[in-house]
Amino acid sequence: MVDRSGQPVSGAVVELKFYHRARAAEAETVLLRELLPGEYVTSFRAQQPGNWNFEVTASRGAAKYLAVLKIEVPAARSNPSRPAQSDIPR
Repeated sequence: MVDRSGQPVSGAVVELKFYHRARAAEAETVLLRELLPGEYVTSFRAQQPGNWNFEVTASRGAAKYLAVLKIEVPAARSNPSRPAQSDIPR
């Protein structure tokens, strides 16, 4: 995250709220940690494919920022190194 002059924004409180659009009532919020100046990270595992909303809120002092991202999470691909059950000879 950078400010208007391109400098890293360090020391902000950054939260991520995420939810599947079909299940907005099940939204989760996590606090991101600052890995490097201006670089905030977290991890999560999408429990299902589909359309997800990600709302990033950052605040430092009186300054606040909100970004909303809408991302389609694809279905998990099967493991190509492992045959599908129907491919196993009997």
